[in-house]
Amino acid sequence: MSKEEKLMYHLGIVSTGVQRSDMPDYLTIALQWYEHYESSPNNHSINNYHHYIRLAEEFGLCYRSDDFTIP
Repeated sequence: MSKEEKLMYHLGIVSTGVQRSDMPDYLTIALQWYEHYESSPNNHSINNYHHYIRLAEEFGLCYRSDDFTIP
């Protein structure tokens, strides 16, 4: 299991496997912001994580599992 997959499992995020060439990979961007938040906790990082994970959900790149609450 890759580092990204472990983080997604920890956060309750499930990738749909959709790859779109016409837009950035918002899921990867969101996970990078969360990793930044873990290394140096600040509101800017966690706010950006939530912003990009919502974009990833909106564009069908992932979904949150039902039995999980966002930290």
